[in-house]
Amino acid sequence: CQSCSLELAKLDLLQKEYRKKNVQVIALSEDFKDIKTVEKYFSTNQIKHLEIYGDKNNKLFKELNIPSIPSAIIVDEAGYEIRTLVGEVDW
Repeated sequence: CQSCSLELAKLDLLQKEYRKKNVQVIALSEDFKDIKTVEKYFSTNQIKHLEIYGDKNNKLFKELNIPSIPSAIIVDEAGYEIRTLVGEVDW
């Protein structure tokens, strides 16, 4: 979706800015096609600082109760959820 595309570009820049600090941005794709679709998208759109993760069967989306996309979950160092942000965020 367009909101997700805009969010990915912002998250890529965020990861670039914080890559030397103890921060990891994880962008999770729910694309029902194979991961090659995501790889092609990252390449075409110059997404260079994010790793590619997929959730083809939406198991994680369901487990985390993600209401819609884009969404962001902020997790502390111990792995506890601090906050969930729904919709496009101006990082």
